[in-house]
Amino acid sequence: MNVEAIRAVLRRFKKDQIPVLLERWTFADAFRNIDISGSKQRAVQVLAAACLEHGMEEEDLSEADVIYRQLHVNSRRWTALRILKKHSSSCDEAQLSIPEVLEDKLSSCLVQFYNNSICAVRLRDSMWLRVAILEGVPSVYYLIYHPHSSLLLTSNIKRAHQKFIFHSFLQVVAGHKLKELSLKGKSAQSLADLVLRRRSQGNFSAFRFNQKDCNPLVRRKRRKQPVRVSHPHIVREDEEKAKRRSTYVKKTFGDNKQPILEKVEFQVEARFVSNKHTGYHGPFPCHVRFEGSSVLDGIRALVEDRAAEPPLPAHLAELHTSSRSYFLIEEKRQTQDEA
Repeated sequence: MNVEAIRAVLRRFKKDQIPVLLERWTFADAFRNIDISGSKQRAVQVLAAACLEHGMEEEDLSEADVIYRQLHVNSRRWTALRILKKHSSSCDEAQLSIPEVLEDKLSSCLVQFYNNSICAVRLRDSMWLRVAILEGVPSVYYLIYHPHSSLLLTSNIKRAHQKFIFHSFLQVVAGHKLKELSLKGKSAQSLADLVLRRRSQGNFSAFRFNQKDCNPLVRRKRRKQPVRVSHPHIVREDEEKAKRRSTYVKKTFGDNKQPILEKVEFQVEARFVSNKHTGYHGPFPCHVRFEGSSVLDGIRALVEDRAAEPPLPAHLAELHTSSRSYFLIEEKRQTQDEA
């Protein structure tokens, strides 16, 4: 194994991430308690020497690369896909939760098309797959598979390879089609939450985080409410309106942090509607894009800060339960009876 290749992978980790690597890396079992104190450069040199001493192989370095991707998941843009299965199809989901089994099955299916190297690493309830195509200029792709569900997240895959990788994956999970959802983003965990836990978003997230069901026999200390001294001549004119706004925000979005979506797009294809006579009644295509560190939290903040008046349109108020980041809004077509 080339020592420079080992160092190149290890250098990508931050100094405080190296202990996390040693904790998750199965190859590091033999030298998990190695002394990596001092500078990052020294830690990399010590680890590289230990890797060579214990006979590191290409598969072990691939596993370190997957762990790096887990720690820097936001460096990639992920696309959500739904695995469609026929009623008669069946596979052992428990076996697919074992990294070695998933590696062997996917590699044996993909080898019909390309020489490949597959590495699978389990992280909580998901399986991270590193798919390397070893023909021509090597290409590396990443998949996040959630066993016992229909969700698959993928990084960007070249069209030349996508068809064969997807075909091989469907063979492994006994599926017949992958349907791309209109959902993309950098936070893989948020995308998974939006798809797998769509019914427990907004105000219902309090039940998912066990914030509603509490033991009535457990005595909790009550927080002392701060004493607010108000001037008798100062009266808030919109107090009732502020209460209604607060109630709406809590009912629609809840108190918890929203899943992260960096971009949400709306493509509007409808006729122009105006109270004034414009003489134009044809189609009025419009593309609206929301961008930011967290669009869902931003929409909630617009209502809280009085920049948007409740109630919001359904496509905004129910955004966190739609499992989408791209929307096509079309005008409702009239039937012959309605015309």
